[in-house]
Amino acid sequence: DFHQLWPQKIQYKTNGVTQ
Repeated sequence: DFHQLWPQKIQYKTNGVTQ
């Protein structure tokens, strides 16, 4: 998935910075 391609920072940011 392209989600894994992006860094963790982008991934959690897309979730709404919940982490």
